[in-house]
Amino acid sequence: DSDDSTAPDGTVPGVYALTVGVTSESGTLSTIAIDLGPASVDGNFVTDGGRPDCEILTPGAFGVWSVLDIDRIRIGVASFSGFDTPVELARCKFDARERVAPSDFSAELVDASAPDGGPPSQAPVVELTAVTAEEAPTSTTILTASSTTTVPSAD
Repeated sequence: DSDDSTAPDGTVPGVYALTVGVTSESGTLSTIAIDLGPASVDGNFVTDGGRPDCEILTPGAFGVWSVLDIDRIRIGVASFSGFDTPVELARCKFDARERVAPSDFSAELVDASAPDGGPPSQAPVVELTAVTAEEAPTSTTILTASSTTTVPSAD
């Protein structure tokens, strides 16, 4: 057996920043909710006082996030004036027990609405847009997204 603590590309177990966003042109949104979790990697979201350690990236928006399960969180982003898509929504910290890649996670659209309260002009496509190693021993590795999960909004 070989030591699997460092991958050939330099990624290692540790804390990673996961960036999730809307990658489609779905018009202007006022709210969106996404469930984010690992699909094939062992680890947990970093929490601060029982809440996921996340930051909202969408300009002019605020966020609400919650722990759904030991390894699954819900990210809600809202804006009174709306925000145009595509857009980065949030970045959350994940403590992995092994090396990770974007394909190791799933992002599911739970709900989205336009500023008029109706459904968006086109269902948003949500995906993990980046995985950034926060605690790599020698350098930071950025991996680009390769997986997408979309769920149409409920009418």
